Amino acid sequence: MRGGCGSEVVLETVNAGRAFLTADSGFPVNRLEEALRTNRPFSYDFHPTLVPVMFGRLTGRRKQGADFIEALISDPSLCRLYLGLSNLEPATAAAMHDAGTLTHLRVYAHVLDFFGGQFELRDGKAVVPGGARSAAAWANWWESRRIAE
Repeated sequence: MRGGCGSEVVLETVNAGRAFLTADSGFPVNRLEEALRTNRPFSYDFHPTLVPVMFGRLTGRRKQGADFIEALISDPSLCRLYLGLSNLEPATAAAMHDAGTLTHLRVYAHVLDFFGGQFELRDGKAVVPGGARSAAAWANWWESRRIAE
């Protein structure tokens, strides 16, 4: 809180990096601030929502719960990777997770986030535009990219 008591009270974030959570969650910051200014009680009806977690832990930490949320909040690339994987077809996401480490996959977080819903693996191979007729062209392109790296 900043300012004097009563009508002078202004709420200010201490951690700007996490401030978006309050605004995006629908928390009524303006009602809280008004309650503080008018010296009235503030109540907020909150009900937690259970959300499935893909792949168990995201980090080497032993505890899940708050550590899972902390990992996503504190590491934007991990958060983007998780979002990208969540957009994949479940079998494709599982295959990618099983094939590499999160550290390796994190390099491709932006690609998975952007194109994730359009990417699919079947029988361990990427489904490419043009189907079987264009598979050789895609393989040649991929091989030329790998050699260049």
